[in-house]
Amino acid sequence: MSATPGWTSTIFGVYFWAGGVTAALGTLAVLTRRIDLARPALARVSASSYRALGKMILTFVLFWTYIAIDATFRFLIDFTRYYDATSYLGKIGPLSFNVNQVFSVFLVAASIFMLVRLKHAAATRPAFSPIPEAQPESPA
Repeated sequence: MSATPGWTSTIFGVYFWAGGVTAALGTLAVLTRRIDLARPALARVSASSYRALGKMILTFVLFWTYIAIDATFRFLIDFTRYYDATSYLGKIGPLSFNVNQVFSVFLVAASIFMLVRLKHAAATRPAFSPIPEAQPESPA
């Protein structure tokens, strides 16, 4: 995957690893919840443990996104330039774009826009947690 002979990139291994860890944590969260619902109420996993697992998932999703954006920009920079294969360093010529590269830039811009909108939506809505907190029993 290179326009320059002999050039390689190791970013794809990191991208694959980050996606695998994200998928593993997501699977762990789903399985933990399914097993937790089958247990008695006193032996259940606490809400703080679910929040900690959610924060780990969010951290790896953000890392995975960072690596994907980095790989996309490396792709756009490296593959839109004209290389002269006869020189040692490959003289960089004029930039030229095709439809896939323009679509990739649009996709990154749309993703950033969606993240900003999600942050705005989260700031305007009240906090909600799908995991109910343990309520103390009131004396009767």
